[in-house]
Amino acid sequence: MARFEPTASQKCAIEETGRAVLVSAAAGSGKTRVLTERLLRRIEHDADIDSFLVITFTKAAAAELRSRILDEISERLAADPDNRRLKRQSALCAKAQIGTIDSFCQSFLRENCHAAQLSPEFKVIEEDRAEAIKQRVIQRVLDECYEAPDEGFKLLADTVGAGRSDDRLAETVLALHRKTQSHARPAKWLGEQLEAIEANADDAGKTVWGAEILGEVSASAQYWAQRMDDVCQRAAENKVIAEKYGPSCADTALSLRSLSRACALGWDRARACLPITYPALGRLAKSPDPALSELAKNRRTACKKATEKIEDMLYSDSEKLLSELRLTTPAMTALLALTLDFAGELTKDKRRAGLVDYGDLEHISVRLLTNEDGSPSALARQLGGRFTEIMVDEYQDVSRVQDEIFRAISRDGKNLFMVGDVKQSIYRFRLADPGIFTEKYLSYADCDAAAPGEPRRIMLRENFRSRSEVLDAANAVFGLCMSRELGDIDYDEAAALKCGASSVLLAH
Repeated sequence: MARFEPTASQKCAIEETGRAVLVSAAAGSGKTRVLTERLLRRIEHDADIDSFLVITFTKAAAAELRSRILDEISERLAADPDNRRLKRQSALCAKAQIGTIDSFCQSFLRENCHAAQLSPEFKVIEEDRAEAIKQRVIQRVLDECYEAPDEGFKLLADTVGAGRSDDRLAETVLALHRKTQSHARPAKWLGEQLEAIEANADDAGKTVWGAEILGEVSASAQYWAQRMDDVCQRAAENKVIAEKYGPSCADTALSLRSLSRACALGWDRARACLPITYPALGRLAKSPDPALSELAKNRRTACKKATEKIEDMLYSDSEKLLSELRLTTPAMTALLALTLDFAGELTKDKRRAGLVDYGDLEHISVRLLTNEDGSPSALARQLGGRFTEIMVDEYQDVSRVQDEIFRAISRDGKNLFMVGDVKQSIYRFRLADPGIFTEKYLSYADCDAAAPGEPRRIMLRENFRSRSEVLDAANAVFGLCMSRELGDIDYDEAAALKCGASSVLLAH
């Protein structure tokens, strides 16, 4: 097999060391080949393969990667049979830490079962058994609440749990518990929500929920203001259409921008900007440019529908909303407290039986590896000292908990190599957070612009699987619909795919 000849960006991804490296690898860009080559070049010169921690998304991916590495080592040994270093790496390959985050956490906890307060023989249970235990525990917890209900629980049961059974209430608690698992310390997060509910705000926009709504309203208003500006610019191509449609669209854009600015001033100040103004369009019996007229009217109609949703979001004034919030506070407090009780009882049941689920593997690990403020613990620094580098594949699908683990054991991130493509993230339902990838993508400097030691972003944009015609079509579609709001990234020139394969290669 011919020696791998990387492109300039692939070469940078293979050779860059001494800092955090994020590789944004587009579809078909050879990311697995790059990861493999990076590892091989390191073990050929200055490190043993068992000093690397390589995290992959599935067991199958880990097995394939280990096989590819071993095949590469064998091929290079065939060309250089007396190479003692390669012989050593071949022998160490079976011990290499290439696997899933679950396998890493399980190994770590078995080494530190005393600190984790786990039985040395703890068993990892599959999701179906874990679900059965949850169902048993939630019914027991609810039964205890019904035996001596407080006022908050009564209100909660009468609203969420209304009906002949408490199934809906149980489902609500289980759903909330599951969502809390995206946090490194779920119980701490739930406690913070209790404090937030009980806090007294003088403006609905100052609550956590109101601030979220106002942020979304502001962004939407700004977006549609720009779309109306676009219509004005297009209408300016024809004097007649500009006279008939331009003033109305300009007034709407101005009204939307006023709303966007008012969102920073408070809930009622934002509501005072509603409704958005839509002055009547000038009458145009026969348009000199029907396509342009139709575009302007369609864009204006879409804007109207969007602002109707905005008005629904700001449906009432601050005083009334805060009053409603105070009325629901006892029930919401009871829900959070109930979820905390359920989580505690669930943990007790599993520990008594010597069981952990996959979520426990990560949460117990992160508690041992980080301090309360999120900084690495002494144990994390000790463990991190074993690793030459930590390589994470499919980084767009990590969770906040997993990311905290990687940061804790990675020497302040300086030996962390991350590969992924936020455009391919599909696992939010499993608590993946592509926003982690996006944060680094936006904050890291490009390969040729980063200062010494500064985290670096490397773009692998060349696609070696598809013809240019296919890539052009994909770029055209995603350039229209993908943005930070929809897809976690702006599909700009930096994100667009480029054809890296020749037509001759594709034909074969």
